[in-house]
Amino acid sequence: INSNLVLKTPVDRVVLQKLAAGGKAPAHTHRGNETTLVLQGAFADQNGVFRQWDFVALDQHHEHTPVAVGCEDCITLSVLSAPVRLTGRFTRLLNPFIR
Repeated sequence: INSNLVLKTPVDRVVLQKLAAGGKAPAHTHRGNETTLVLQGAFADQNGVFRQWDFVALDQHHEHTPVAVGCEDCITLSVLSAPVRLTGRFTRLLNPFIR
């Protein structure tokens, strides 16, 4: 993930994310619910391909590794009820530091 903007509310976290064309986010699952709207570009994961204006709803039962597809950056807006949980071999060591 190249950049993101995080806004915290008392209950949820709103995250604006940019994944560079061809870029890959770390493998992760969710400690709560995540609802994502694709604003630009597209990404693919284990659940399919999601294009501009698609909504994606995930919870702790979904593990995925989003990859920006096509030749344009992917920009998403997500609302998370809890932080993500990294599941990669080495990235999972960072979980104690994610709030």
